[in-house]
Amino acid sequence: MLYGYGGTILYVDLTSGNIRKEPLTKEMAEKYIGGEGFALRLAIDNIPVNVDPLSPDAPIIIGGPALGGTFAPPSGKVSWVMKFTLPADETGKCLIGSAKAGSANFPVAMKQAGYDAIVVKGKADKLSYLKISDDEVEICDAGEYRGRSPGEVTTALRRKHGMGVGVAAIGISGERGVRWSLAFQDSQGSIGRHGTGAIFGSKNLKAICISGTKGIKVAEPDKFMQKATEMYNGLRNHPATPLMQQAGYTAFMSVFENTLSQGNWPVHKLGFLHDAPGADTYIHRITADACCPMGCKCCLVVPRGPNKGRRTHIHALQVAVLSDRLEIDDPSQAVDLLTEYNEAGLCGTTFMGMADWLSRLYAEGKVSKETIGFEMKRDVESYWKLLDLIIRREGIGDILAEGHMAISEHLGVDVREDTVGIGIAKGCHPNYDGRFTTLDPLRFIYFVCPRPNHAGYHDITTVPSDVPHWPMPLQSIRDNYSKGAVLADELESAFEPVPYYGPGFNLGLATIINERNGTLYNAWGTCSIFPTISASFVGDMNELWRYASGIDKDMGDLVECADRIYNIYRYLNAREGFGRKYDWVEAWFTPRMTPTGPVPLMDYYRTRVLSKDDVNRLLDDYYQARGWDIKTGNPTKEKLREYGVSV
Repeated sequence: MLYGYGGTILYVDLTSGNIRKEPLTKEMAEKYIGGEGFALRLAIDNIPVNVDPLSPDAPIIIGGPALGGTFAPPSGKVSWVMKFTLPADETGKCLIGSAKAGSANFPVAMKQAGYDAIVVKGKADKLSYLKISDDEVEICDAGEYRGRSPGEVTTALRRKHGMGVGVAAIGISGERGVRWSLAFQDSQGSIGRHGTGAIFGSKNLKAICISGTKGIKVAEPDKFMQKATEMYNGLRNHPATPLMQQAGYTAFMSVFENTLSQGNWPVHKLGFLHDAPGADTYIHRITADACCPMGCKCCLVVPRGPNKGRRTHIHALQVAVLSDRLEIDDPSQAVDLLTEYNEAGLCGTTFMGMADWLSRLYAEGKVSKETIGFEMKRDVESYWKLLDLIIRREGIGDILAEGHMAISEHLGVDVREDTVGIGIAKGCHPNYDGRFTTLDPLRFIYFVCPRPNHAGYHDITTVPSDVPHWPMPLQSIRDNYSKGAVLADELESAFEPVPYYGPGFNLGLATIINERNGTLYNAWGTCSIFPTISASFVGDMNELWRYASGIDKDMGDLVECADRIYNIYRYLNAREGFGRKYDWVEAWFTPRMTPTGPVPLMDYYRTRVLSKDDVNRLLDDYYQARGWDIKTGNPTKEKLREYGVSV
């Protein structure tokens, strides 16, 4: 038997109703670990090249965390791999991405039901939900849940099938095929803002409901529990834990207000309105992923107004970002608007980006009232009108539902040329603006990652270098990186500065270390925040995994595993026509004008303004260190064969 694993890969065809199960092999576990590794490897054989992401042949692939279903702290992140629906450019090209979602029930239930990965394809003949209970797999009628929010569906299915079930569900925007709709995992974790909701909807799949009673057997129970308890107590006693348990990430607003800035307000206003005391008015309670003693997600409540008491689940920091981006002074109004798009299953980052851009175009006279359908002012009333049109897919809302490229074509104004907004990376708004954060390893990932997103890739440089009360000396960064997935000679090279970046490190090489760490965390199903705050590292998780699975890997082996998985990720998108020319965020090269002056793109220590030539040289370093073709930015055939991928 395979210790630490459920032991089965489940295949479901919604069209035919056919259910197939295959055993998980030891070779698969040793080479790909779990989670994102399993899902990306399965994508090679199960996602047809150039498939329409909304066709029945385009699968949803779910990778269960390698440490899921055990007491590993934390072990609640699930990887969802699919071809997303949001076009990256005017040709309609769509990327294959890996979305990570953390929660309490789903990852545990999936593993304890016996499944390490699930592949769902086809299209049900009516709105349905997939019910999995140990060995029983059933496609059930979901007609009664039509139009219901992900939270409502999750609650209803738990009342019907047991409070311990895991649920992934979509809202009405997914049913209606909005290309930037989401699914939600246990109402806590958002899944794939590039269109997971639309993919579920295209399959007539309202939800996946899973429960399990089989448990997980580990190879060395005593050693596993000793290490897990040691790590859990270390996290529970970490100085950040009581702050997180009280206010989530808003407890650190004074640290992150620069990185969250949208440029419309002075930074101190963002912190003043949405630090922990301010956020107390709308944070109802803190929630956590499986086996996490900290908690970072929040149940938010509208504190005032006609919708007082309405609730939703999301990181509270999005309230601050929404308020700054759309200049909403009243936090209650921001929470109310956020709750509406969240319960409809829409990506908040995309909505606020579109509303911001359209309202500025209207103010500048570049679009008319007739084009939009109403006076698109920079006020809450206008934002609600726009959101309603998108949810109902009426008028300009129907075009916005198709994504940035569709609305750019309709208006004759290219959103990629907008330098006031946060920028566009492969057809989608990044979560951060690199001009405010600096171009650190996490933000460089928005250039090079196949799906520009931060999930799993936070590291110590996510903390800004210029916070007076939390300085980040270079030695601290080096010490932190030395505990990641890196070999000694690679560490030396990564911390040799280059003249086209700034002091301290070579960004391209440091990013590879960060990507490896994130790839391993996503395979194990753990959280990258803990190494960010120096609470646990790759070595700790590897030790836990060894005691759970009996698979013994040294750092060289882990580096090989991480690189194998990431090369496959890039290869999958190379098959779809992606490459170096897509590794770009044009807006970031124009300084952002703010109330306190222009903010350009700079190196981590803010010593150098970075030019396009600088970033291209950093990309050269990155591709070369990866062993990829510098011209195309993709793995060579030789590199893929090195990792056992036939091309």
